[in-house]
Amino acid sequence: MARVVAAFGTSHSTMQFSSRENWQAMFDHVDCRAPIYDFQGKPRSFEELLKATPPSESSKISAAAQAERHQQTVDAMDRLQSAIAAAKLDVLVIVGDDQREVFGDECRPAIAVYYGDSIRNGPAPAEPTDSWYFQDQRKRMEDKHERFYPCHAGLGTYLAAGLTDRGFDITAMKTLKGDQSEGHAYSFIHRRFMRNGPIPIVPVMLNTYYPPNQPSPRRCFPALTCIGNAASRAPTATAVTPPPGTRRGLTTRPAGSGACRPARRRLPPAPAATATPI
Repeated sequence: MARVVAAFGTSHSTMQFSSRENWQAMFDHVDCRAPIYDFQGKPRSFEELLKATPPSESSKISAAAQAERHQQTVDAMDRLQSAIAAAKLDVLVIVGDDQREVFGDECRPAIAVYYGDSIRNGPAPAEPTDSWYFQDQRKRMEDKHERFYPCHAGLGTYLAAGLTDRGFDITAMKTLKGDQSEGHAYSFIHRRFMRNGPIPIVPVMLNTYYPPNQPSPRRCFPALTCIGNAASRAPTATAVTPPPGTRRGLTTRPAGSGACRPARRRLPPAPAATATPI
């Protein structure tokens, strides 16, 4: 049987590909235009929240404080890249959110599991841009040509079927349409943390927050517990055999998370009150 041997967590913000100088001088211009809600869920303007901020908080947004946090972020991403490589994974299940990149208002599942053999990341637009923000966003895209990253169809199929058997209404996806690309929750992982060669993945896509079918934390927690339990019970041939064209996750053709590989020990089971075994 397969084993869940590691778990990782990361954001996938544009800020993580951005320079220290942009942190210090540019992102406040983006923040003041973005939709903002207070802790009670009420819409607020940037100016309203700024006025309600205690004067002592200004030290946290000084240039020196931002430079320190930027370096801490870069160091943390380097450690995560090393941890993923050291785990020698055969499969990486990435749970991320879809921000109207694959799904639109015409069809938006609460939870989708991708079970295709590969997933496309498109190239950055050929036209140059003077926008620092677009330049940073494009770092999550391919440099010149599209790339198809390996996925693990066997484990994706197993997870989609297992979740359905446990009462979760799962959308199963086998391919993207036309020139669609994977969302940046997944391209960020590929571009930032798999620079030495891609690991086959199983993308799990959540509706970020778009009504009327946003998945609640009460629904997501048991669903993701199910995914972890299912991955640890998957037959080895299903879960860790690299897909065609790959060897230990390295593709031989152009081509958010839990990870699987054969292991000597199994992680302790989740508490009975929260575990939903498949």
